[in-house]
Amino acid sequence: MKRILKDWEKAVLVFVLLTLGIFSGVFMVHNRKLGDQLDRQSHVSSSVDPVLEAESIPEPEKAPDYGPRDIFSRVEIPSGKVRPARRMPEGEYRFELLDTMYKSFEVNYLGRIVFEDGRMVAQLNYRNRTFLVPEGNRVAGYEVVSIDKDKVTLRRNDQLQNIEFRRPMYTEELTAKIKETGTGQVFVVDQNSEIFGFKVLDIKKDSVLLSNQGQHLSLEKGKVR
Repeated sequence: MKRILKDWEKAVLVFVLLTLGIFSGVFMVHNRKLGDQLDRQSHVSSSVDPVLEAESIPEPEKAPDYGPRDIFSRVEIPSGKVRPARRMPEGEYRFELLDTMYKSFEVNYLGRIVFEDGRMVAQLNYRNRTFLVPEGNRVAGYEVVSIDKDKVTLRRNDQLQNIEFRRPMYTEELTAKIKETGTGQVFVVDQNSEIFGFKVLDIKKDSVLLSNQGQHLSLEKGKVR
């Protein structure tokens, strides 16, 4: 009986040793494969130049700067350089004399008030304002000399001027209507006025004389200069 037990113990011991040997062999093979795989990965990673790898990544493109703007406004992207608005150099102005006319008198006679004692007050209009002026008083630098139902006589610098009741009056001074053909602007000028650096020296019935830095330019009706 004892002999049978000893044989059984030997058999169990052999079985345990064989089992441990098999497991240890499998573990060693697995470790060797894992080590080979790690070696290959480290070899591949070490062969890549980190500088080249960094250079291969493209940098993001910088957005163009259009300056501060309202987020709801439309942005116009120019296809080329924006050309500034053209300023006309001196000496390229071209003028056309459209017309000449006598200058309107600046005071108008609109009416009068007659009092019981015979005194009268004239209703005069000057620069869109109405003035009630008796004889002997002044308006717009003129003295009211006399008043009657048809006219008022004014005086300034010892010169008399009659203005008729409700009729536009004109002086002997001429004004001119001049057009600058480059810009299309129209000006009504009198003597000593200036347009684009040109001074109005003289105005006649059919011509105007301009001056710029000592050079004279004569304008005639119907002609562009």
